[in-house]
Amino acid sequence: MLSPLRADKTVAVPEAALFALGAAAGLAVAAVAGLFSVVSADRTALETEFAASPIVMERLDTPGFARREDPLREFARAEAPARKPLIAVVIDDLGLSEAAYERAQRLPGPITLSILPYGEHAVSQALSATAAGYEVIAHVPLEPDGNEDAGPGALRVDQPTERLRALIAAHVRAVPGAVGANGHMGSRFTADRGAMRILIEEIDRRGLLFLDSRTTAETAAPQAAADVGARILTRDVFLDDADDREAIREQLRALESLAREQGFAIAIAHPRAETVAALGPWLATAPSRGFKLVTLTELAARTGSAPALVASTPAPALR
Repeated sequence: MLSPLRADKTVAVPEAALFALGAAAGLAVAAVAGLFSVVSADRTALETEFAASPIVMERLDTPGFARREDPLREFARAEAPARKPLIAVVIDDLGLSEAAYERAQRLPGPITLSILPYGEHAVSQALSATAAGYEVIAHVPLEPDGNEDAGPGALRVDQPTERLRALIAAHVRAVPGAVGANGHMGSRFTADRGAMRILIEEIDRRGLLFLDSRTTAETAAPQAAADVGARILTRDVFLDDADDREAIREQLRALESLAREQGFAIAIAHPRAETVAALGPWLATAPSRGFKLVTLTELAARTGSAPALVASTPAPALR
């Protein structure tokens, strides 16, 4: 189902003034009706895995959340021809701040929202976003290099296999409605082929998609996915490594160029004020420049017929 693996590409793109505000958004679409109740999972496991973040357990006790009345906005301009390049945009690091979530909701869709399972607002935002028609994935904390802290319940390379499997299950359950997962931080974990094999296998066997955020050039996700026969998606461009509006626009130019070159591209961004200020007008005008904005699942479905990557080296002893 998922798209072929691929290496990142660095694209030199000339300066161009492509970011003028486009046409105003059209009529809002109705949000999906009904309330969403929190999935009743193994509470003991969740209490164990998220003991450092009691707010998660408090949210899991809430029977349901009213859907938000902030629906996705449609583009005013008609779509370009069917074979236009596909672009998926993922907004990371949600679940911690209501202000950040409100900023993300101001972006024209479709976009995919990635929510930290341990975040204070993770459950309510996941339910709200799903009810409003957004696609949601779990932003699973993975062990980084150095002394950085990825957050409560982070997956680490020295954890036993069963501990890793339990953590993965708990993180997915903590984001109601999640259709997949990607990694938060994780430069050390992502480079470990055995650890990534467990993560991808657990996500894939649940029928969910996995997006390799490529927080390290040494990512072992392609080889791990080939080991278990899974297809995964791969991030092409980080839009806001620099929290600067013009730098973000330059990354958007690179994203467009790459999408035209390979037929599709995936970008990751964060719900910061400067990011939203640059990304909002770009999203509103991208269709008029010949691009089709899609969710991760739509991208996976549309690109899933290509052959999967075959591991180029033998698999090491895996847990």
